[in-house]
Amino acid sequence: MASDTLTLNVQGITSACCAPRVEKALSAWPDTDRVHVNVAQAKALSEATL
Repeated sequence: MASDTLTLNVQGITSACCAPRVEKALSAWPDTDRVHVNVAQAKALSEATL
């Protein structure tokens, strides 16, 4: 199986305490294996198996 990485810009995230909530929401997407939110860069990385 192949995996793919998606980088998303996250607007409105201002503190590290918001990151787990965003990660939980993105993890609910089908076939998502891993999600990481970087608050300093306002980005989220999502890896999924295709």
